[in-house]
Amino acid sequence: MQTIGYEICQSARRVYQYLDSLFAEYDVTPEQWVIIKQLLQEEGISQKELSLAVRKDQNTTKAIVDKLTNKGYIHREGNPLDKRAFILTLTPKAREIAPKLSKLDEEMIEALKEGLSGEELEVLSSTLKKIQRNLSLD
Repeated sequence: MQTIGYEICQSARRVYQYLDSLFAEYDVTPEQWVIIKQLLQEEGISQKELSLAVRKDQNTTKAIVDKLTNKGYIHREGNPLDKRAFILTLTPKAREIAPKLSKLDEEMIEALKEGLSGEELEVLSSTLKKIQRNLSLD
């Protein structure tokens, strides 16, 4: 029998692979979608604020933002209040694909829930939250 940690990792990997295949048409990865989605909610934030919001280290966030900038999805401009910082905004190209990616994200959620009862989903969600709290480094 596999350990619970192994099963959680395999499930996360499957979710990633499923989303990756859905997003391939738009040349966006699941990690990049997380950044785009966050900027849809909080546009005009700094890269540091973005890192905190998506719970990724600053180097990882910078690498993802660099790729999205090169693909024409994010515009990076200097912060007039802090010359060392950048303000991030979405381009029209990103705004155009965001609803499509959001729909695909919802399709993945529906596929994930397939065959599970409401009660099973509640127990699963509650259990995963407990595991996350147990392992929280905060």
